[in-house]
Amino acid sequence: MPKAAPRQCASCEKPGKYQCPACDIRSCSLPCVVAHKAASGCTGVRDKTAYVPLKAYSANSMASDFVFLEDGARVADNAARGIASHPPPPPQNRPLSKEAYLLVRKCDERRIALRVMAPGLSRHDCNRSFFSIRSKTLSWTVEWVFCVPAAEKVLYLQHNVKETAILNATLAHLLTPQKSPISPDIFCSLNLFLTKPVETVCLYLKRENVPANDCRRFVKLDGTKSIRNQLENACIVEFPTIFVRLDALAEVEVWERACNEPQKLIQEIPEVRQDRAEEDTDRLTDVEGIPQS
Repeated sequence: MPKAAPRQCASCEKPGKYQCPACDIRSCSLPCVVAHKAASGCTGVRDKTAYVPLKAYSANSMASDFVFLEDGARVADNAARGIASHPPPPPQNRPLSKEAYLLVRKCDERRIALRVMAPGLSRHDCNRSFFSIRSKTLSWTVEWVFCVPAAEKVLYLQHNVKETAILNATLAHLLTPQKSPISPDIFCSLNLFLTKPVETVCLYLKRENVPANDCRRFVKLDGTKSIRNQLENACIVEFPTIFVRLDALAEVEVWERACNEPQKLIQEIPEVRQDRAEEDTDRLTDVEGIPQS
């Protein structure tokens, strides 16, 4: 029986001696193989996961499948050995600065769960809250969020707000055109709040550390009381966020303090560095912004 003629090379039409593992195209030499890959974009690597019909399945196909499974088992074993030989380091508490440690400790004494974020985050960098050793009082950075109807919310960051300040008095000072520290371009968007007395405005504190399925995201504040009184049993991330609204929120969105248990306080305070822990807190100087005498 005469021998079958070999298939022609796809590049030069000479008898092809080599077959591409990826696309079964015939080639006769190395230059033709390179030309075939450049023209078609073929990688020349056989697809080990390609479907093979049962009629075309042979002993070579079975051997290829065994090699593929062994390669996968070897990669998984190498990954497991790498994890066992290089375990991740145990989590460590990030040390706090002297000022931050003192602030967290004084908030804990006032039943306020204060969480300090990592340096470099915008909320941490713009926070200027501190505890004054001289006056024994906290001064907060307060984020005011004015919910303007049919418009975007107006945010203003107020620094050096004493914990003894009354909420309504602090808000009235912000909404006084002659005394307000708010820039005119922002103040002009708060005209609706100027038409109503401060006593009729609704104040809400944003709740932190709340489960995702809890829709009660706000705590109603009493504007006739001090900030220290209203932050008691609350969780604060860096500084409090107070929402100012002309109308009241729905009851399902408000967490009632009188009808529910207080929020769980965070009792664990990250350890301060040993050299700083040994220092006497009486020698701590006030944070920048308080005049020294």
